[in-house]
Amino acid sequence: SLNGDYPTARSFLEQSLEIGRELGASANLNQGEALVFLGQIAANEGDAASAWTLFENSLVYLREIQDRNITAYVLRRLGQLAWHRGAFVKASAYCQESMTLNVEVGDQRGVVACLAAFAGIAAARGETLRTAQLYGAVDALLNAIGIRLLQADDTEFNRNVAALRARMDDQALAAAWAQGRAMTMEQAVQYAMDN
Repeated sequence: SLNGDYPTARSFLEQSLEIGRELGASANLNQGEALVFLGQIAANEGDAASAWTLFENSLVYLREIQDRNITAYVLRRLGQLAWHRGAFVKASAYCQESMTLNVEVGDQRGVVACLAAFAGIAAARGETLRTAQLYGAVDALLNAIGIRLLQADDTEFNRNVAALRARMDDQALAAAWAQGRAMTMEQAVQYAMDN
């Protein structure tokens, strides 16, 4: 990691993009990955418009080589950017495609991150019960698998759970959370996708 030195990181990545353009089609994975990293830097800096463009451009290269893992991540990030600007239908479509790819490749971390993304969409729509149930499922699955959410997702999780505590009485929140915790991964995926 470059410890938040985004200008240096951007310089390295832009150089790698130039090299990739010279190498042509064989460099599609490198091109796609570099654009993803540039998109993540833009997102971390709060430049949602640039992040959107970079993530969308990365998909051109990633789809060309039929990559599924990184594509799933990018689609989830695009979903997140979409719901932050209130485009819930688009956000759900991106997250559904991301979830499908994660299930296909058996990426449990990606599946749980998508469940958290669907919870984020529900939170943004003010669907408190659904949000609590999905976050309950995320909480249980993180513990069962022994993983953590990425920092950006974890921050969103904590912010949304704090908002739930403010909006729901303790008993209702605990009940909804328990319903989510009781779901298997397959049940949680089905519930999230049944939008």
